[in-house]
Amino acid sequence: MARVDRPAGEPVVPRVPAGRRRAAMAASGLLLVALCGLCAAWGRAVLDSDAMWAAVLATAAVLPAAGTLHARVRHHGVGRLRLDGTVLSGRTPLGAHGVDLARVTAVSVGRDEDTGRLVTVGLSDPGGHVVVPWSQLEALPEAAEVRRLLLDRQQRLALALPRLLCEAWDVPARPDALPHGSPRPRDGFERVVGALTAVGSVAAIAAGALLVS
Repeated sequence: MARVDRPAGEPVVPRVPAGRRRAAMAASGLLLVALCGLCAAWGRAVLDSDAMWAAVLATAAVLPAAGTLHARVRHHGVGRLRLDGTVLSGRTPLGAHGVDLARVTAVSVGRDEDTGRLVTVGLSDPGGHVVVPWSQLEALPEAAEVRRLLLDRQQRLALALPRLLCEAWDVPARPDALPHGSPRPRDGFERVVGALTAVGSVAAIAAGALLVS
């Protein structure tokens, strides 16, 4: 069960325990590296054979799914959003997780560079962070309340909303606003796992292809 973060006088905010997230981050990273090696080895082994297309299709399905899982664990990617008072929460692969919009200190956005559309919004408060799909956030029945709460934080000078988000909401941006907002803080463990997963994936692909050549 997710830990509940509740400072005195503050609303209940569900949080995934840090230890569980770190273990899942390492495990999903290792899974991604292993799958990269296996898919590369399989593809090299069946090259120019009738099984080549099966390997291509399987790789196209498995690797993006493993990468998405690893990313959702690392970034607390949530779905099935709900707003309870000022607490925005949703489901992650590890359980319920959320932030208190009345205490948010940083907001960032991700954009599809091909279409120019926003795809994600990152929200950080003193106790944690979430990354939510822009489409789900806008589809919330309480979307106007979410917007009001974040604009209130900006008016209180607690944060500067990303310039791209202000454009999407058609509201003025602060002079010091960055296009994509403020990046969330990342601990040393996350940085190390991210780097090892990236390097390990490339090495596994090369090794898998060479071992069966």
